Amino acid sequence: MWAVLRLSAYVEFNVNCEQYIKRAADASTVETAVSELEKAISYAEENNLTGGVVSIFLHQPRNDIGFWYNNVKCVD
Repeated sequence: MWAVLRLSAYVEFNVNCEQYIKRAADASTVETAVSELEKAISYAEENNLTGGVVSIFLHQPRNDIGFWYNNVKCVD
């Protein structure tokens, strides 16, 4: 059951946040990139993904969601 819930959460994050960040990186105009980032930021804020570490055992810098959120949020 836990694995199903984790897979579901992963897919939801991928579709509603990660893919918009990728689209922003691939955008050909600044306006398009900002629009795509706004969608990812909105999802992160609505789901309280604005701080903390996203790993249980390994608290590495790459797992610091606060860094990634602040780095993307600076677009505003």
